[in-house]
Formats: sequence, C-alpha cells, structure tokens
Amino acid sequence: MSTQKIVLYSVLAVLSIFIGFKFFLNSGVTEKLRSAAFNSKSYNKKATNTKSNTKKEAELCDRMAVLEKCNTMIGNNDARSCINLSDRFFEKCGNYDQLHFYRNAAARRLSEWKIALESSDQLVRLYPYNADMYFKRALTYEEMGDNKGAIKDYEQTLALLPREMQSPFSLATLYQREGEPCLGISPLEQFSYFYPDRSGSSENILNTLYRNPKCSDMQGTGKAQIQINKTSHAIKSKVVINDKFSGNFIVDTGASSVVMTKSFAKRIGLDFTSWPTINSQTANGMIEGYYGFVDKIALQGVEAKHIEVMIANDLGAIDGLLGLSFLSRFKIQMDAEKGYLILDSKRE
Repeated sequence: MSTQKIVLYSVLAVLSIFIGFKFFLNSGVTEKLRSAAFNSKSYNKKATNTKSNTKKEAELCDRMAVLEKCNTMIGNNDARSCINLSDRFFEKCGNYDQLHFYRNAAARRLSEWKIALESSDQLVRLYPYNADMYFKRALTYEEMGDNKGAIKDYEQTLALLPREMQSPFSLATLYQREGEPCLGISPLEQFSYFYPDRSGSSENILNTLYRNPKCSDMQGTGKAQIQINKTSHAIKSKVVINDKFSGNFIVDTGASSVVMTKSFAKRIGLDFTSWPTINSQTANGMIEGYYGFVDKIALQGVEAKHIEVMIANDLGAIDGLLGLSFLSRFKIQMDAEKGYLILDSKRE
C-alpha cells in the first residue's frame, strides 16, 4: 500500500472518531452522566445531613444533658431558652417529668403562667400522692395571684406531708388575704407541734390570731387524761361532735386532720357531699375523702372549735380518727408509766 493511501485512511479514521464523539455529546449521554454524578454527590451530602440530624436529635434527647442545659440557662437569666429547649425536647423525645420542674421554674420567672401551670399540672397528674407536686403548683398559683388555687394546693400538701415546713406560713398569709385569718390557726398549731424548737414565729402569729375576737374561742381548753390500751397500744376515746353526737375514735398523731367515716358523718347529719375532696396521710396509710369543718369537738374534759375534718369511706370498727387538726390545739404529753396520754390547754 502506498504512503498516500495510508495517510488517507488515517485521516478518515480520525474524522470518524471525531464525528462519533460529537454525536455522543449531542445525544445527552454526557448530561446523564453529569446528572448521575451530581445526584451521587447530593445523596452523599443528604446522607451526611441525615446522620448529622440524627446525631443532633440523639443529643437533644439526652435527658441528663437537657436538664443541665436548662439549669444553666435559668442560672444565666435566659429562662426563655429553657422553655424553648423543653418544648423541642417534648416534641422530639416525648414527655419527661423532671424537665417539667425546670420548665415550670423558667415560666414562673418570666410570668408565663399558662406554661407554668401546664408543667405543674402535668407533675400532679403523674404523681397524685406526692406532696412536692402540689407544693410546686401552690407556689405557681400564689405567684400568679390566685389565692384560692394556692390555698387548695397548700392544704393538700400538708394533708400528704404534715411536716412540710413552708405551707403553714403560706396558708396563714393567704387566709389573711382572703379575709379568713382564723383558718391559719390549724396549720400553724401543727407546725408548732412538729417543730417545738422552731416554733417562735408560728407562736407569735398564733398569739396575734388568738387575740382577734373572731379567733379567740378556737383555742383548745380544758385538760384530759386518755388511757392507753396496753394490749393493742391504741388510744381510744369517746368523742363528742357539736355537743350532740358521740362516736368511738382512735387518737392518731399521724393523721393531719380528724377523720370520720361516711356512715358516722351521715348519722350526725353532716352534709359533706358538697365538700372538696382531698388525699390525706394517716398512721395506717393514704386515704381519700371529703374535707370540711365541724363546729366543735370535745372529749373527756377538753374541747376546741372550728375543727378541720375529713370524711373517709371506712375505718373498720371505729367511727373516726382524732388527728392533729384537733390534737395540736393542746399540749400533748405521754405518761408511759401510768399509761395515759395527757391533753392540756396551751394558753391560759
């Protein structure tokens, strides 16, 4: 083959390759390859973002971390961020009881009462027999100016935890604001009973209240020696209600209020069904019932007026429990040697 033919064939081959490549470009295949490459990059980026978001969600749902963050935010006067963080947590991670404490505190700081009550209500629903939850909500009600709501929850706090130390003073203040100062006597007397070494403040308020003509007849008067059953160690006594009706009661310093059975309350004519309900702690455990007042309770030479009582379903073979709403109006002494519980007037 001549040199000229070889050159000609080579030129034709190059032209064929060039034309084919141009067709390839015009056919859109390159665009598809470019699109595939772009999609591959997008997928990798999306996968990276998904992993990043998953990690962020996992970090958001770290329960200990979210509590620490909220605590720091509140401490740094950034309560709003704590509320926002808790809202994101609840949305992504579900409910978390402990976070409601911080959310409530943050909302109260900002006077966001709806949010504060939402969290305190949630805590009460989760723990209906925990006094701390009612105390938290009582604080919220008091700070927002709802005296009646605060009173109800402070009363429930003491019914569940009679030794709680702040509620008696809060109640005395709120009763005063509501124009019923004498109602502060019972919680303050219970405080003095539980904490005689710290009773200076409560006794000062009580002395002021008892000098009020409206409250003066609420002091416990008289003296009684109630015999202790040496076999069962129970202290039983006949108790007279409103100067008319008597029943068999057990003295129970573990009960925050006087407790009566429904059958006994009906027998003496108490219309208790319209009273509010409350949960109360007794020496034998938790009971639920109606909460109100009787005019007078007396036994074996002692008496006191306007006494808080609770109406419960059943207490066995007795008519009621003589709790601290009555007993704390007196000095209480135990004479173990002679087997007597002695009740005596606190004030002359």
